[in-house]
This record gives sequence, structure tokens and C-alpha cells, in this order.
Amino acid sequence: MPNINDLITTSNWSMLSWRERYGDGIWLALAPSITLLDNIEFISTGGDIQSIELSSYFHDQGLWLPVVKADTIIAALSKLDLKTFSIPDEFVDKWMDAVHEAYVRVYELGNKNDYMLNSAIKQKDAVLMPPRELQEYTKSIKDMNPNSWWR
Repeated sequence: MPNINDLITTSNWSMLSWRERYGDGIWLALAPSITLLDNIEFISTGGDIQSIELSSYFHDQGLWLPVVKADTIIAALSKLDLKTFSIPDEFVDKWMDAVHEAYVRVYELGNKNDYMLNSAIKQKDAVLMPPRELQEYTKSIKDMNPNSWWR
């Protein structure tokens, strides 16, 4: 069960926070590299279509990813730490690889202005969905109240 500190100090992950484009609040995310996070921030603060699609993805099918929105940075840190800490030990490596792949795919699809991310989500693009081993983890996150992770 990793937490934010372990992912950053042991696995050399990066963390980035930025202001919500529409309304109040803060995004906070972890990734294996800062470039991946810069790409996510670029989409979330870019065009309307891309920003809305990305937010919708992270609130639903992408709930398994280490991304949260909150009213304050302290609330975001708490949510993100709990979200990562709840990953079963036996799936941490698989989860870390899947997060990397999903972020790359989100950037490939999300930086275009033609609903490609939304279309891929509707078609259940395997890279955007949680790996099979993590299906129960994802279900448990949704059962905890998805709105608690996303605002």
C-alpha cells in the first residue's frame, strides 16, 4: 500500500497541483514523471471540450488514477493519500505501470479538439480502464462515494 511519500521518495514519482479552470478548487495528481503531469494540466486548462472530457473521465472511469480535486490543498493531499494507500500491496506494481500507460493515452486523445477521449472511454479503451486485477479496488473506491474523491 503506497502513500504519497513512498511514491515520491522510493519510486521517484512526481506530484503536481494546479488551480481548477472552471470554479474554485485545486487539482492534485501523482505520476511516474513530471512530463505526464504537465500534459494532464495542459489538457485540463486548455480548450473547453478537452477540459470537460478530462474532468468527466477522472470523475468516473478514471477514478482509479491518482488524481483528485478538492477545495483546498490540504483536503486534496488527504484524499490523494487515502486513494493511493488503499491499493492492495500485491497490485502496486501493476497499478503503477497502468497509471503511466493511462496518462500517456489520455494525452494522446485529450489534446485534440474532437471528442476523441470521450469516444475512447465509451468504447472502453483498455488502457483507460483499470486493469482487471484492480477492478475490485476501483469498485471499492466508487463505493466509498465517488464525490468524495472529486470535490
